[in-house]
Amino acid sequence: MLSASSPQELPTSAKSDAPEKPAEDTAEPKLKMGLIENVRKLWDSVRMTVFVVGTALTVFVAARNTITWYSFSVNSIWF
Repeated sequence: MLSASSPQELPTSAKSDAPEKPAEDTAEPKLKMGLIENVRKLWDSVRMTVFVVGTALTVFVAARNTITWYSFSVNSIWF
């Protein structure tokens, strides 16, 4: 009876002469790269949010100042 680890059961194409690398050597760099990519995406999202909110706030303040100035100047001229 043959066991599962005997070489007779393995096809010749499944055998390789190159030593197998441990999975933990390749998993750690991938994990670090994934973490770096997530941090970059988070930073890009924060930058975009600050840009959008800052632009909206600038437009709001400019419009408010324009309306306030216009209403005070018209009131002082006509009244």
